[in-house]
Amino acid sequence: FQLISEIDKQVFGVLVREAFPELDQKFSTLFEEERQKYSYLSGWFLCLFVNHLPFQTTLRVWDALLIGGFTCFFRVALAILYLLKEPLM
Repeated sequence: FQLISEIDKQVFGVLVREAFPELDQKFSTLFEEERQKYSYLSGWFLCLFVNHLPFQTTLRVWDALLIGGFTCFFRVALAILYLLKEPLM
């Protein structure tokens, strides 16, 4: 049973490489396998960000999901990485 599809991880990997190449390189040095680099996505996507964002923010993400579909999850995940880019480096 896969929590999120490998295709979702691959798509997100491409988005991260394009948006944050230095962060993607850092992840590559930390994780041996490509699929490990984005293992945190399962927790974010499956719980719809409930355990990872403030409640009011989570409600806004859910609104975006209902209006814009699943692609909003990629936008939210990229925004989180943007906000955490400095501490992660």
